[in-house]
Amino acid sequence: MKQLNLPNKITLARIALIPIVVILYFVNFPYHEIAACIVFMLCCSTDFIDGKKYLATAVDPVKDQTDFLAQISYEQLEHIIFPI
Repeated sequence: MKQLNLPNKITLARIALIPIVVILYFVNFPYHEIAACIVFMLCCSTDFIDGKKYLATAVDPVKDQTDFLAQISYEQLEHIIFPI
């Protein structure tokens, strides 16, 4: 099995953060919306680092797996978080 490179790990972390944002938004505790916003900004910052393809291209010029995982995370951001 092939080792995951850094861009893939960042993308998988972004995918893992999406349900956390949704849970933080809907669970009622003091400042839950601010906590959800902070985690969402973290998620977007990883998208900026990896999404611009700077890191992905530098690590792996043949980036089929990275592009596939990034597309999944983009779809999740678009269809799950933005309607909230």
